[in-house]
Amino acid sequence: MENSFHVLMCLDGYGQVEVDGDKPVKFSKGETVFLPAGIDRCLIIGDTTVLKIRC
Repeated sequence: MENSFHVLMCLDGYGQVEVDGDKPVKFSKGETVFLPAGIDRCLIIGDTTVLKIRC
């Protein structure tokens, strides 16, 4: 995840994503979350189906 950003598109359900110890970002069906380049890892929690796109 060092050189490019990622896009998480919530296709169903709801959840939250935690990135490098920052405050969790909540999302639900139909919403999109952008993850910046250079993060070490992220944790997706919830009852959800997401599509991850690397750009």
